[in-house]
Amino acid sequence: MKLILTDIDDTILRFGDSFQDWVEAKGLTTYGRLRDLCCVEDFLGCDRPRANELITECSLDPAFMENLRPEPDALEYLPKLHAEGWRFIAITSCVNDDGVAEMRAKNIKQAFGFEFEDVLCTGLLQPKAEFLARFDPTYWVEDNAHHAVVGADLGHTSILLDRPYNRHLDGPSPIRVNDWEEIYGLTQGVIHAAA
Repeated sequence: MKLILTDIDDTILRFGDSFQDWVEAKGLTTYGRLRDLCCVEDFLGCDRPRANELITECSLDPAFMENLRPEPDALEYLPKLHAEGWRFIAITSCVNDDGVAEMRAKNIKQAFGFEFEDVLCTGLLQPKAEFLARFDPTYWVEDNAHHAVVGADLGHTSILLDRPYNRHLDGPSPIRVNDWEEIYGLTQGVIHAAA
């Protein structure tokens, strides 16, 4: 079965950049670039409840959640993989709401030109193990080091997209790559893991 399980935010869609634009448009002070930090509390200088409140607010806003920009490398390679018969299911730690899942699915179809088989929302900051365990071992693509390790522990070929906030993870599992071009190479049997 040609199946790729993938995270959404900062894996196929640029949530960090879009969220930064959204909070700055609200006039909120930010610290650094969320894309490099990944920690909303540090980025906003706030506590976790306030960060959750803002993430939930933007997640329920169709103008935001249906219009996240695609990662450029994902935009090039996801349609190519789909054309070669690969199926996709998203597993994302975002607000668990049917409306949010529908908005995410709409955004994905709009960005990449095809529908994912499913979009599974675990709940804000919730673990993904239960969702990953539902599937026989296959490819699992993530930007969060913890979720990538969990996928590898469950037997998936876990692929970690290299980001500044996940470089603390060393070791052979998961496979670290720079972009979806390298993931495409993995599916073709050509391995070019990130240095």
